[in-house]
Amino acid sequence: MNTQLTASGFTPLRQTRVARVAISASTARGRPSGTVPAAREFLAAINLQSFAQLQERAFARRLDRLTATLCAVLPDQSASWGFARKFLNIFLRDSLYDAHLSRTFRLARIERWLEVPLDGDVGRSLLAEPEGASLPRWTAIYKLDPATHLAYQQVASHVAARKGIARVHLDLLYWSGMEV
Repeated sequence: MNTQLTASGFTPLRQTRVARVAISASTARGRPSGTVPAAREFLAAINLQSFAQLQERAFARRLDRLTATLCAVLPDQSASWGFARKFLNIFLRDSLYDAHLSRTFRLARIERWLEVPLDGDVGRSLLAEPEGASLPRWTAIYKLDPATHLAYQQVASHVAARKGIARVHLDLLYWSGMEV
């Protein structure tokens, strides 16, 4: 019996692992049972290869379509746009951070377009930045709508530019308490 794993068999396993680690019980805190497995299954099946072939506007449209599709497969009580976008952004960020997936799918090409995954901590941190003075007050991820999300992402872009990093990495700074 040949038990050697080929590259074509290894890559889906890596993607499934990243989906499992990215979407944990704490990521979906307070959501009903079924939320985590539904999100993980959806994310593990995303065609990451297609992202590297996109231009910025097409990337944004694909992200919006995937958010709507993920929202539709989540259990009713979890089917909010905010949760779906958070899950998707965490998965894409973690795929970028996974050396195998990043190299295989050339994800470094889209790093500058990836969004910072929003949650209460990131939202409050962005509000505390000088650029965040005009943001609407943060409420809750399940209440997040596309327009408010866009406002927070625009502020994140300005903050990240000032810090010399891509906005997707702001989560690491805010979570760790480190300042750049």
